Amino acid sequence: MLVIRITSPTNNKVTWPTADADVIALAETYLAYETELPAAQRLAGVTAAIIQTQTITVQTAGANAKTAEDNRAYQANLLAQALEQVKTKIAQATLTLKTKHFGTEAILEQWGYETTIGKDGKINVRQPKTPAEILPFLTQYLAKENSMNEAEAITQPSLLEMTNLNITLQEAAAAREIAQATREASTDTRGRESRKLLYLLQVACAERVLLTYNGLITNNLESWGFQVVEPVASGGTETPGDPPTP
Repeated sequence: MLVIRITSPTNNKVTWPTADADVIALAETYLAYETELPAAQRLAGVTAAIIQTQTITVQTAGANAKTAEDNRAYQANLLAQALEQVKTKIAQATLTLKTKHFGTEAILEQWGYETTIGKDGKINVRQPKTPAEILPFLTQYLAKENSMNEAEAITQPSLLEMTNLNITLQEAAAAREIAQATREASTDTRGRESRKLLYLLQVACAERVLLTYNGLITNNLESWGFQVVEPVASGGTETPGDPPTP
């Protein structure tokens, strides 16, 4: 990664924002001042138009990331609702099967349940709880119910109900995964474009220091939004809140 360090005989320093929103704010302040200058005083290297274009790119990427995050949250909520519906029906199926196979509950493993033997010798039946457990459970549960004749299959809940809920849950889980991946990709894009914008602002600052102020970092740079920090007085020490050297 290319790092730009702007130094000056005055020992003044320019500090740089790290958050995407702060980088955009700096760019907007920079553009507001740079574009008001007479044409002859504007930078010819990294022009205002170049920074304006990259600023719009970052803002667009930020909007896309926000949309992706909203969709991820929406899909996560739909998945949570589907899970609650499925859990209710699984509890109903568990009660039906335990009642039907009282005393031989270990047979419920054929439907996908986990069973253990307690200290009292009784068989405990554990219901799936998480999406990672419920999805494979439903696959085995439905396979078992579909393999049975109509007289043996349980009716509370019905096979049709469990099949439809499984489809809904599978679709909700897939949509949530897609939304999560989109959100991560959008966030990465926003960060990458923001770093490009910061780089352009650093180059523009370096140009201004060299061409306008003869290599000196002066407080005049603050007109463009750059934060200039003067050196600590002799004998002084930097506090933890002092910004880092660029």
